[in-house]
Amino acid sequence: MNPNPTDEDLGPPVEVLADAEMPVYGEFIGRVRRSIHRRTTVSQFASYSWHVPKAILLEMASMFGHILKASAGKKES
Repeated sequence: MNPNPTDEDLGPPVEVLADAEMPVYGEFIGRVRRSIHRRTTVSQFASYSWHVPKAILLEMASMFGHILKASAGKKES
């Protein structure tokens, strides 16, 4: 199905792009792979830097709650 009905159908794009194929050299694949790894690492680091402080605060609040419960139990005795 054509997303824009006013556009004329140009046929499958593979035929148009078949002549534009270029040889891929070994170093190019390595550079692309390193670029993808670099972007993935930065994305994961940004995600961790956003979520880890919240997790630490929640754990500290939980620990503080346990300390309060323990100290309240000792006062009752």
